[in-house]
Amino acid sequence: MPNEYELINGKFQHVILEGSSYDVGKQQGELIKKVPDWVNFVSSTNLDLNKMGFKNFKELQHFFNEYCPGINDEIQGLADVLKIPIEKLSFTALATYLKVSLNVAK
Repeated sequence: MPNEYELINGKFQHVILEGSSYDVGKQQGELIKKVPDWVNFVSSTNLDLNKMGFKNFKELQHFFNEYCPGINDEIQGLADVLKIPIEKLSFTALATYLKVSLNVAK
């Protein structure tokens, strides 16, 4: 039987974050800003909201509030620590996959 998976060696870190959603986002930001490649990754998004099915960024935030309460505050905490506009964070692009999954499940 051929190998179905490729083993990749890597480093992992288990982190426990506590506090409000905003505080958790800030804690994530403090961890991410220590690794420039991570900062580049999370700030590399150019959202095309129309392709994602949203009219504007506020509509995206309302979508997050409905399906993942607290995530907007968490993302804002991260953005504040990294000094990156919230609209530029790659995490917001995940809404595309969530929205498609919800539409398929209906």
